[in-house]
Amino acid sequence: MAEYLARHRYGNIKKFESAGIRLVPAETTKYAADTLLANFGIDASAHTPRAIDQVNPLTFELVVAIDDRGSSRVYKALIQRGVAIHALVKWNIDDPFGDDLSACDKCAVDLKKAVLTLRPSLLMDS
Repeated sequence: MAEYLARHRYGNIKKFESAGIRLVPAETTKYAADTLLANFGIDASAHTPRAIDQVNPLTFELVVAIDDRGSSRVYKALIQRGVAIHALVKWNIDDPFGDDLSACDKCAVDLKKAVLTLRPSLLMDS
């Protein structure tokens, strides 16, 4: 959801991608796509989940680690993969997968708020 919310907010000024430490089945992401469409008018129906092994996080100017509240699993995994601390931002937002639809709605709202906190200097063309 964060990828599509960032694309929606910032357009084509930067490339936004997402990948997970734990790959969720494509059918599970339907809830997220439905949530984005219903709440924000964002069509994410073409999204295909990808594992972190399918992208090179070292090629990005900024990498966002989204961990459940009280956890640092994703953040630590990204550091172990060589992502520099200065290029890493941590958001504590609970993963809604496996939960009910209200958890997906809450996650989307939390992600939208977090996307708005991205540093403008990183979003400008370089």
